[in-house]
Amino acid sequence: LEIIRKYRSRVVHPDLFEGKVKEEWLDPAFCKAMKNNTPSAWREILHEEMDGVYSFKLVTEAFCDMFLEEVFNFYKSGLPAKRPNSMNAYGIVLNDIGMEPFIDELQ
Repeated sequence: LEIIRKYRSRVVHPDLFEGKVKEEWLDPAFCKAMKNNTPSAWREILHEEMDGVYSFKLVTEAFCDMFLEEVFNFYKSGLPAKRPNSMNAYGIVLNDIGMEPFIDELQ
C-alpha cells in the first residue's frame, strides 16, 4: 500500500486507477460483439492463430499507448517494482501500483 500511496501523486492517467473501463478504450469490433452477444458476432472477431488457438483485439492502439505511458512513468518514478515472477526482469504487478480496481473491472 505504501507504493500505491507514493505513486498516486505521480500518475499520468488517473482514469486507469478508477476501476472503470471506458468504451472508447475498447476495440469497436469487440464492443459490437459484446452488444450483439451472439455466437456469430463473437466468431467474426476471432482470428485463428494456429490450430485451436484464437485471439481477438480487445483494446485500441490509443489505449495501449496510454497504458504503456503509465507503466513507463512508474518505472521512471524510481519506486520499487514487484515482478510477477523470478524469471521476469521487466514485468510489473499492476495491482501493486494501484491499478487493481481497473484490472478487476477489465476481467
